[in-house]
Amino acid sequence: MLQSKKISRLLSQGLTAIPDDSESSSTSPIVTRANAPLSISLLSHEGIPLTTVLNKSVLQETSIVPDNLRVYSLQSYKTLIQHQHQQAEKPVLKNWDIIELDAGLKSIIMSLNVEENDSSNPESVVVGEEAGVETLVESAGSSQDNELYIVLFYLKPFPDAIAKLKLDHIDAALHEGLKGYVRG
Repeated sequence: MLQSKKISRLLSQGLTAIPDDSESSSTSPIVTRANAPLSISLLSHEGIPLTTVLNKSVLQETSIVPDNLRVYSLQSYKTLIQHQHQQAEKPVLKNWDIIELDAGLKSIIMSLNVEENDSSNPESVVVGEEAGVETLVESAGSSQDNELYIVLFYLKPFPDAIAKLKLDHIDAALHEGLKGYVRG
């Protein structure tokens, strides 16, 4: 199981800036609100932030305060759950969603099932593709008590596809280390 410092370090990888085409590959990209997310959080199965990592240099460029991001985390969680309930009769549910929260502020939230998946059960995990981005989708039968959520906040100029790729990377890294983290 991962320690909280390691979880924070893993989450902070999702806040790295994407390089601009004009920047040299040998230099670190200049962090701006257009090329780096604001914040990333790991949420409990009830949507409560467990760990949050802030990109302070980008937050300083905005009027958004960390307390507002906690409220937006809960709003994002509730929106994802609501969308999943609306799709409950579909054979496969999308385990992530992009939500426009406020003028220019977006979040992408993804559920992370930390329970062992039986690869022999074809309903456990299905690989799909949406807008050219590979995604994981889960069957309607997954237990919400075994899920944690990752939410990434970013401003509109930041590309949705890059935000999704960042969450996919974090999801893959956290999946193995968080087994046993939630109550069994």
